[in-house]
Amino acid sequence: TNVVSINDSPPSCTLYAKWIEYIMTIKEAIESDSAAFVKTAGVVNFVDGKQVYIQDASGAVLVFMKAAATCAVGDYIVVTGNNVIYNGAPEISDGEVKSTETGHALPAEVSASLSAVKGNMLGYFGKRIKVEGVVIASYDSNGNTYVTDGVDTVECYKVKANQTTFPVG
Repeated sequence: TNVVSINDSPPSCTLYAKWIEYIMTIKEAIESDSAAFVKTAGVVNFVDGKQVYIQDASGAVLVFMKAAATCAVGDYIVVTGNNVIYNGAPEISDGEVKSTETGHALPAEVSASLSAVKGNMLGYFGKRIKVEGVVIASYDSNGNTYVTDGVDTVECYKVKANQTTFPVG
């Protein structure tokens, strides 16, 4: 504890600073220079082997891990890796989890029309979205589900929908 005496001329005390490492928002990470090393964090909303999608209030990104992911949906993770664009979408490659906190609430779903999603795929990439008024158009052999509103059709990557519960049409 430091004591400041008002009788000192001038008053004196000792201040101590603690260095806290800055963790970028997802938006800051994906807007940084190409191939830049980044550190960001978010709540896991999807895991597929080495592919982990994380989301925070600023956006979402795919983290392609160096090894199979050990995190789960609902975990808050801090990750490092390289900011890249892969197939036109932002990605953090060579990802490594630096810390994990379990049991976090998933980010809220964003409601959107299918035409809005189709017209701005990157704007919705990796985010939890809710689209009403659609039906299953088809399934493919890679585990992807295609939904349609009768006008537009969009691929839902690796959505493991039960084909008996959710038949085509």
